[in-house]
Amino acid sequence: MKLMWVYDAAASSDPLAGAFTAWGVGGQYITVVPKLDMVIAHKTDTAGRKAVTARQYDVLLRMLVSAHVE
Repeated sequence: MKLMWVYDAAASSDPLAGAFTAWGVGGQYITVVPKLDMVIAHKTDTAGRKAVTARQYDVLLRMLVSAHVE
């Protein structure tokens, strides 16, 4: 594992408040969102070097969370 992120939400009503993400080799991520009882695993093709960036994953994560909340 390369890095662990903890989301600092501006408001406690933010669904990502208290969420955390582990960033692995080749752009693989796993995120735990306790407020939504949700775990998101993003696996990449490390042999084909088709990893997403941290910024791309953040956009994808927020889209998934907002779709779940609505």
